[in-house]
Amino acid sequence: MRECATSKAFELNWQTVENWSEKCRYSPRGKSAAIDLIEAIGRAGERLMRLLDSTDLRIEACFWWFEDDRWKLVLASPLVDEVGPRMLLSKVRDCIESDPEIPRQLFRSLYVVSPGDSIITLLDLAADPIPFQRFVLQESINRALVQGAYF
Repeated sequence: MRECATSKAFELNWQTVENWSEKCRYSPRGKSAAIDLIEAIGRAGERLMRLLDSTDLRIEACFWWFEDDRWKLVLASPLVDEVGPRMLLSKVRDCIESDPEIPRQLFRSLYVVSPGDSIITLLDLAADPIPFQRFVLQESINRALVQGAYF
């Protein structure tokens, strides 16, 4: 892993993301582990979003979603309907590979959806706008239980 060899900070951040699960929030270190996770995934996701904003990929939503014991970086774009998810993933991979500061492992966490996907419509129907940099664990949003999310 090239990034871990060149950046100790990256290696520590990535270990935090890879080793975190919902179960660890019940351990005595759960809250601090969650805060570490937020910081690690937030930096990687924000850098990628800044890069994607300069493309024609039309990303309408970007957030972290916890489901099935795994964190996913959800990207919503109408290109999923127009050219398909594989083509969009390929273009996002090209963006990730073009920036040496974005961890290549981030690609394994990507989940691309249409703006009409149920996750997006659930969040769009929320009574109040979801604030930026909000961490959600086992909360109800629009009467649906959300295992975890970071917006």
